[in-house]
Amino acid sequence: MLSSDRRAIQLRLVAFGLGILCWLLAIHTYRALKGDASLPVLVTVSCRKPLERGIIELFQITRSNAAIPVCLEFPRHSRDHQDAIRPSSAFGQQGFQKFALDGLESSLPPTNEPVSLKGVPDKRAIPAWWTAPAMSEQEWQWTIKGSWVRSLRLQVLAGSHRDIESVLIVCGSTSLRIPGNKLTWERNNVAQPIVGHDPPAHQEFFTCNLPWGADCSRSILPRFSGLWNYPGDFGLICHIFASFAQHPSTWFFVLWGIIALGGLYVRKARNTPDEGVPRENATPRADSVRGGPLWGTGGFLLVVLAATYLETRDPRYFLQDDNFAIFYPAISRACEIAAIGQFPQWATHQFLGMPLAELGTFALTYPPTYLAYFFSRDVLGDPTWFVDVFCWSHLFLGYWAFFWLLRQEAVIPPLGMCASACWSLCGYALIACRSWYYMSPVFLFVPLLALQLRKLESVQEPFAHFKLQIWRWILATGVLAGLFYHAGNAQMWLYTIQLLGAAIFVRGVVCRWSVRRWAILVSAALVASAVAAPLLVPQLLVVSQVQRPPGPHEGIFDGLLCLILPYPLAQAPSPCNWADPTNPHHGQFYFAGGVFTLLWLGCVTWYGLQVRKAASFLASFWQLIAVLALVLALGNVGGLWWLQSRLPIIGQAYHPFKYLPFFHLGSLVVGAKFWQYIFIERNGQRPCTLSNTSPEQRQALWITIGMTLVLLMWHVFLADTCFYQYGDRDYRPLPPRLAELLAPGNCAARIAPITPFRSPAENFVWGLGLDFPMVYGIESLDGYSEFVRQTNEYRRVLDGLTTAPLQTLQKYGVQYVVLHRTAAHPVRSPSWDARWAETQSLFDDFRIRAWCHSQRPAYFDEFVAVFPVEDADPPAFWEEPGLEQAAVCSQSARLTRAVAKEKDPVDNVHPRRRPAKFRCPSGAVLVVDCEDKPEGGRLVLNYLWRKGLVATADGHSLPIGSDLWGRTVVSVPAGTREVRVSYQSPWKGGILGGLCLLLMAIFAATAAVTPPIRRSDSKRSQ
Repeated sequence: MLSSDRRAIQLRLVAFGLGILCWLLAIHTYRALKGDASLPVLVTVSCRKPLERGIIELFQITRSNAAIPVCLEFPRHSRDHQDAIRPSSAFGQQGFQKFALDGLESSLPPTNEPVSLKGVPDKRAIPAWWTAPAMSEQEWQWTIKGSWVRSLRLQVLAGSHRDIESVLIVCGSTSLRIPGNKLTWERNNVAQPIVGHDPPAHQEFFTCNLPWGADCSRSILPRFSGLWNYPGDFGLICHIFASFAQHPSTWFFVLWGIIALGGLYVRKARNTPDEGVPRENATPRADSVRGGPLWGTGGFLLVVLAATYLETRDPRYFLQDDNFAIFYPAISRACEIAAIGQFPQWATHQFLGMPLAELGTFALTYPPTYLAYFFSRDVLGDPTWFVDVFCWSHLFLGYWAFFWLLRQEAVIPPLGMCASACWSLCGYALIACRSWYYMSPVFLFVPLLALQLRKLESVQEPFAHFKLQIWRWILATGVLAGLFYHAGNAQMWLYTIQLLGAAIFVRGVVCRWSVRRWAILVSAALVASAVAAPLLVPQLLVVSQVQRPPGPHEGIFDGLLCLILPYPLAQAPSPCNWADPTNPHHGQFYFAGGVFTLLWLGCVTWYGLQVRKAASFLASFWQLIAVLALVLALGNVGGLWWLQSRLPIIGQAYHPFKYLPFFHLGSLVVGAKFWQYIFIERNGQRPCTLSNTSPEQRQALWITIGMTLVLLMWHVFLADTCFYQYGDRDYRPLPPRLAELLAPGNCAARIAPITPFRSPAENFVWGLGLDFPMVYGIESLDGYSEFVRQTNEYRRVLDGLTTAPLQTLQKYGVQYVVLHRTAAHPVRSPSWDARWAETQSLFDDFRIRAWCHSQRPAYFDEFVAVFPVEDADPPAFWEEPGLEQAAVCSQSARLTRAVAKEKDPVDNVHPRRRPAKFRCPSGAVLVVDCEDKPEGGRLVLNYLWRKGLVATADGHSLPIGSDLWGRTVVSVPAGTREVRVSYQSPWKGGILGGLCLLLMAIFAATAAVTPPIRRSDSKRSQ
């Protein structure tokens, strides 16, 4: 190596190292300034007597004087203390069982008699856990960590502020106890409505700004002066350098630096010039197929063995988190609707009628969804295996797709087998798919699409000689990309188009593609858009009215070292903050075998050590994918995600760690090719079978394969985490009396569940929150789909629950309120970030609690209590003339109040709603018999009106609209015998748009493969 070249490489390494060092220090400094360096603050309020939950609250006051509520700690309400928070009484567990068998009528107080918080003195009274003293505490605790505290405000209901005995504030090593008589209270009137009353009454609170007697911080930075939990300027600097030295990402780059220095030392010892880089365009020879199927089958059996182990250890391995609470319930209900011959465009079980197919997240326009469900139901005999059948089938096929891709890249079969197993069993495949089933198609479609793009480079011009091959390529690529859009996650489809498109664009520019080759690529893109358009257009219409709040933008920065090393050599938190932090195996989420990722780092270093060929790094298809995906997966700290989040459409996406499988794609391919280049191709050999390799090369190959497979099997053994884990692992049957109450016969009742958003408690499914009602065939006012929850139609329901909850429940035909125990007695998981989701519910509203206290439950046990809602509107009724609807004031819906004026009781004439003969919906169609109403009239269906709803009678369309409550109203003419209401998604616009795109694709492809018209010599002479 020349001395000038050596100095150039050394300067390059020094500049790169200094850049990484400054970048890491900037990241840790930013995190520290945002609150990571703050001291934890513990606030404990002691009371003279137990105060009920909701009476006392703590707020954190920001610099802009905004009040942010602080979440309660709920002592003794952790996942490990579920037995301790169950009701304790003389009856105990046997009391619940006894009264469940003997009936509730003889043991409950009258309906209008409120249940005391201290229990009913009558010996016959049973322990009512929703009013039990366990709901109130004499000592309330709040913990604030990870944020700066400038001021705290305590809010207590009027009359209870005198019961505050003392307030203890602990900040770091400093503590301050404030006696209750030293607190300065201010009266604060907060207007809040009371159940069933209109207009709302005033609720009086007392607030107090907690004084901090200790010295507040003084800093050279004005922004941090006056903070309670600021560690001081020196403490801040120490925290920055300590976090820098201890963070796993630092050791990731230290390891990378060791590889670079080692490579530089080898180059210096050999004193050789540039040795070249792995070939970008590599086509397998004819003898490369030899031994390929055998090695591929061996690797596939290894993947099947790993799947068998996981399913044996954890049956229904992938049925966790959102798969358990959202996707399986909705997809199973949709498939049952399809089983009776109706396309699942709409379901009545959630949100007073919600669209299904057009949302896209349930993959109901993707044929394998139905194949997996009916295979699970009819062949395996249990439909709850659907998620596992769906995920494993895609991962198995993804193994062969990746193996085929590596064979086309001229990677020898042993390495291809090893890398393909890493692809299908990587941490993202096993852990992310446990929460989101729609991640599994990524591992099938992404390597197939990458392979198709690589094939386009190998087609030689003129294309007129390969017309049939070109047409096949356009059709296959377009259909694959379009079908991928229907597989459940448009975000991953967009990321695939983004990364593969960027890589192929750079390759096209570097290789100076002709206009015809670009036209072929555009033709395939148009075909893909045409296939995706029938779902793309309706989905855009849904998303356009959704106001999505800001989401998490933290990436994989904390898990960089886990890309190479498994547990216990490296540990990292889960990229999803709701995961259980006590599980040490979250680092396996980032792991994909380790060896090939280390080889990728070596390849990047190899490019950097080339003096004159380092620029060829930017022209590598697979390196571009790996580097872009890694930088985007880092999140805001990488910079590129921060810029992308400012863009429309793609900027609304959450979770930058979703780019991780694309990094695995590029790093596995590059790592396999780099190993082959170092040990075989660099010496001028091109063997593709083991028989042509030397003993040293075979030894290196077996060592590589052995290390990779051992680490991979160890990784599979540790893959026991997910983003969130519920206490239930299956959908337990409802208690017989509860099932009989809520689903008598074929007609299910409509409920309003009161549960936290998540909970690790047992029998949480019995609370019928989230999408669990779809599993049990029960209609629910609520559900779990942000796309539906944020629509204009459902916002007025949320406004009604906030303004007048009881009246809203009655108007929307809610027959029962189902209260789960966790709403009154939250059960906490160890996750700090999940505390709000596990503790907050509608039961926090004092009006809801007061109503539950005053009601007589129709059923209850130690887990759920069911309260009937009186005077609820029927599912369908005829609206009498002159009766106006009362609607809740709603700013979002811009409603006006038109309260029904009841006639004088002396007249003995009360306007009533006449129930219609409503057939309980078994599918996606509502049917009302009108024979008892031959004169017709105004028919109100207690389902939200949406733009796609259509009413027909005897094959003729009927006028349909909404009332002030947003319910569906049909104008029925006289003589109508039956009214059918169904939902029609806007497929027509997407289909027409797809046809137009398909015609454009045909035109572009025809122009690309048609040879240019050449004029004859005679015409030229003329």
